[in-house]
Amino acid sequence: PYGSYNVEFGADFEGGHAGYRTGTGPLALYEWNHVAGTYDGSFVKIYVNGACVLEQPQSGKIRHSWLPNMTLQIGSFISTRPGYESVCYFHGSIDEVAIYGRALTAEEIQQHYQNG
Repeated sequence: PYGSYNVEFGADFEGGHAGYRTGTGPLALYEWNHVAGTYDGSFVKIYVNGACVLEQPQSGKIRHSWLPNMTLQIGSFISTRPGYESVCYFHGSIDEVAIYGRALTAEEIQQHYQNG
């Protein structure tokens, strides 16, 4: 009902902003999906229901945003780039958010998914 159903993981890295998006369709409609994004200093990875659905090379440290008053966003995307201003929100429920000080391994993500 709301268009494409993809997952996006973006951050401000040294050298600029990078956003990574899965193709259309990895989220099942009307049921819970387990979604995880990791960055280990070399690769950005997105997992859906325990499976890696995107892996892209990326380097540099994650930095605080250069935009004033910009905060961590989960379930939304706000762009203030001139000519590309937009606000997008996830239409659904988000539960059990966790942020770690390191990238979880594929095995750890699979275990989280299996444990519910």
